[in-house]
Amino acid sequence: MSVEQIDLLIVGLGTAGAAAAALCAERGLRVVGLERRSLDASGARWVNGVPRWIFEHCGLASPGPSESHATGVPFHMLAQRGPERSVITGHDLMEVEMPALTRRLLAKAARHGAVLLEQVEDVQVQGGSVSARLGTSTMEWAAATVVDASGLQGLRLLRGEQDPGPLCAAAQQKRALVDPQAAGAFFDAHGVPPDQTLCFTGVAGGYSILNVQLHGGKVSLLAGSVPALGHPSGLKIIQAFAQEQAWIGEQLDGGARVIPLGAPLPCVGRAQQVTLGDAAGMVFSAHGSGIGQQLLAAHLLAETLAQGGDSWAFNRRWQRDRAGALCAIVAFRAFSQSLSSDELRALMASGVMGASLSRATLVQRDPVLTASQAIAAVKGLATLPSLARRMVPTLARMEALKAHHRRYPKHPEGLASWQQQRARLFGAIR
Repeated sequence: MSVEQIDLLIVGLGTAGAAAAALCAERGLRVVGLERRSLDASGARWVNGVPRWIFEHCGLASPGPSESHATGVPFHMLAQRGPERSVITGHDLMEVEMPALTRRLLAKAARHGAVLLEQVEDVQVQGGSVSARLGTSTMEWAAATVVDASGLQGLRLLRGEQDPGPLCAAAQQKRALVDPQAAGAFFDAHGVPPDQTLCFTGVAGGYSILNVQLHGGKVSLLAGSVPALGHPSGLKIIQAFAQEQAWIGEQLDGGARVIPLGAPLPCVGRAQQVTLGDAAGMVFSAHGSGIGQQLLAAHLLAETLAQGGDSWAFNRRWQRDRAGALCAIVAFRAFSQSLSSDELRALMASGVMGASLSRATLVQRDPVLTASQAIAAVKGLATLPSLARRMVPTLARMEALKAHHRRYPKHPEGLASWQQQRARLFGAIR
């Protein structure tokens, strides 16, 4: 049996794998992608918020009307059911239909010569050697780089048995809107125009959220929580809310999945192998969104390989450029999930958790405060001494984690010591 020599073999063609295939093939790399399902069924099956700046950064066209149903809609983030809130405007978040985006990425990969194979079974990887079964046939490749984009329960090439941290059980559904007048009254009762996003944070306590949107004569519901902490899953939150509100009808489409909220892997590329997406912990854990981070990582991988770099070069760049911020957000997420309902309301009412911080979190950027905003936040925190005693150390830990990742070792030999230091910075945080 002949063994095909290729530049890149990707296992898993969800968003991370499809983006890697498209962006690497576009740069002239010889790419093969393997998917255990059909290509039409690969990837997330729901609507996901992705900031426009990420598409622009990655050189991808922003989703058009067939892929995105809303962009930059004012976002009303309420403490539980309110009335305390933070209203986020002036952002570039796009509500993206994930099946349509995945199809576009796969079509782009195919146009640039990538070979995409579906319903593949029994994938075996040894270094850069890969074998897989397609029906009754077995195929083999020798790849310069193998990418594991197969999710938490997939190949686990570089993850092994490392703990993914808390797991968010998230769900998104579109449902029929059976009574537009009653829906409008519900939004009005919460002080939110019906064409804007209503977000209940801490809706089931701790780390839990429910987003409600009206568009195109339908209701869009997105929810998530950490059931291991004693909260109902995102799916149960949606079901309970839909049953409670008579203006919400039957489910039309949607999906559910488990999202890792722990720290990203301390190494995502080494010895001909790379791990992308959920398998690598590439998730903005403050709200459990991984799509944008997957696109950024795929873009960086394509750039690195096209410039002649290897898996370690990609890993080092990603750790220094992106992973520190994700680790800092893990520390912030751990703090936020410890907040009681009263503490969450107090942070919003005091202005500490104001629009600037909330906007930066929504669009996955570091917050940049004006002098007056910073002064207002400090004054607000001073009125909450018990919270300040917990929040200030969290902010210091966040900065220390970002600084530590900027010092990521040049060579693999320095990884063990660096990883021990990172573990000490995290302490008991998962």
